[in-house]
Amino acid sequence: MKICYCDESGTGNEPIAVTVGVVVDSQRMRVSKEDWKELLAQLSNMIGSKIDELHTRDFYSGNSPFRNLNGSQRSDYISAIFKWFVDRKHHFFTQRSTKLFLESLRAVYRFRDATLIAEKRDDLGNALQNLYRERERAGV
Repeated sequence: MKICYCDESGTGNEPIAVTVGVVVDSQRMRVSKEDWKELLAQLSNMIGSKIDELHTRDFYSGNSPFRNLNGSQRSDYISAIFKWFVDRKHHFFTQRSTKLFLESLRAVYRFRDATLIAEKRDDLGNALQNLYRERERAGV
């Protein structure tokens, strides 16, 4: 069985949101979670400050704790993250969505984030069909 962890960014005032999913084999999930803790410790050592999760908004804007990293150090930091995923053979998906699309998901699933639950796939398909019909009528 596969497990997909999804997270979204850009769900504030931005017109576009991005969702990223990491697909992991359920038999390797426990090992991946332990390895993730080790990666966070490695990244914490690289920046000289403890981090518990990754937020690119802080990284790209150079906010604390990334304020003192130069370009080469930022490159090493990003490379360490990608190497971790590649070494474990995890798969990714990304999706760019308009706020209209996200609102349709929220209406179907009645929860705040856009995490998709497999049992709801029929509801999602119906919601997408309705969304596209509405967009066609609106000329979008």
